[in-house]
Amino acid sequence: VLVGTLALALFNGSKDEIATKFAYGYAFISVGTVVYGFALYQYRISMIQRRDPGHFGLYPSRFTIFHFFDIGLDSIAGPIILGVVLFTAVLLNFIVRVRE
Repeated sequence: VLVGTLALALFNGSKDEIATKFAYGYAFISVGTVVYGFALYQYRISMIQRRDPGHFGLYPSRFTIFHFFDIGLDSIAGPIILGVVLFTAVLLNFIVRVRE
């Protein structure tokens, strides 16, 4: 929600092309975060409905479309990837603005 708000504020308040491009980038990151969260939610709710034993993602029972979650990477890789992508976007924004 916060990244989406930042993207919307940049998009509406931007007067140059660079800020508009960064607004689209932040909006893309925000949508990707929502899609990841929804996929993780659907996977975990299906585990609850199947009454699978064990912790979420630590004990793979079979290969599924959510194999990324089955091997236990959902709670490790997702937030790390999001943090790296956000840090990179903000760093690029800073570098571009300082060079102007």
